[in-house]
Amino acid sequence: MLDEGRLQKYLVYAIGEIILVVMGILIALAINNRRQWEKDRQDEKIYLSRLVEDLSMDNVDIKEANLFAYKRIAISTWVLEQMGDSSANFEPKFLLKKAAEIEPINQDWTNDSLGLAITRLLSPRIFDHNEVTFQEMISTSKIQVIQDLTLRSAINRHYVAARKALSTNNDVLLAQQNLVTALKSIGLTPNTLAAAPGLILQLKGNRQIVAELNFIRDMAEHHLEIFERPERGLYVKTAALIQKINGTLK
Repeated sequence: MLDEGRLQKYLVYAIGEIILVVMGILIALAINNRRQWEKDRQDEKIYLSRLVEDLSMDNVDIKEANLFAYKRIAISTWVLEQMGDSSANFEPKFLLKKAAEIEPINQDWTNDSLGLAITRLLSPRIFDHNEVTFQEMISTSKIQVIQDLTLRSAINRHYVAARKALSTNNDVLLAQQNLVTALKSIGLTPNTLAAAPGLILQLKGNRQIVAELNFIRDMAEHHLEIFERPERGLYVKTAALIQKINGTLK
């Protein structure tokens, strides 16, 4: 009977010890989970704030790129008018503003200003997309700290769309390079355009030059359709995502 009593006491003691160990482990896990949750929330706030900064910079860049797109339309149209080409009278598929309002052509410009105008067409200004923070979040799996799955999905979709929109940069640069090539075929370079004598006579009737000027204008218009179109342009979408992220940060 004595041995049986001791055994019972030992079992009670052992079970108590096990319960205390298990409780200790559970408490430690709970504390660790709480600390990890707090760290994740801190990281979430930091990364979302950085995303807002990146996206805001993108929209500043988009506005500048849009401005240059309007300038390319206005200048190329003016050059075509000076060349007496009928394609100068085009009806754009999409423009929020009149290109001439963005880039008013100096009334003192004459045929002798053609070189200057074409040189300005060859000045590249394209959308410089910033996704440093997003790439860091993907490579480190920090994208997972964003609790709102709808927001996380919206961020992913935005950057996919932005990369797709970047293809317009290649179109703009290709159009400019094609014009440079066409000019070289008649002995002109960007450095000699402004001082080229009788430039209008060299350009007038040159179908390749006309085609490349129209290509530059078409690509500028295409850029504006991708980036500035109401409701579905990248500028509007970026602004909406910034607003959504800011709502989460409050």
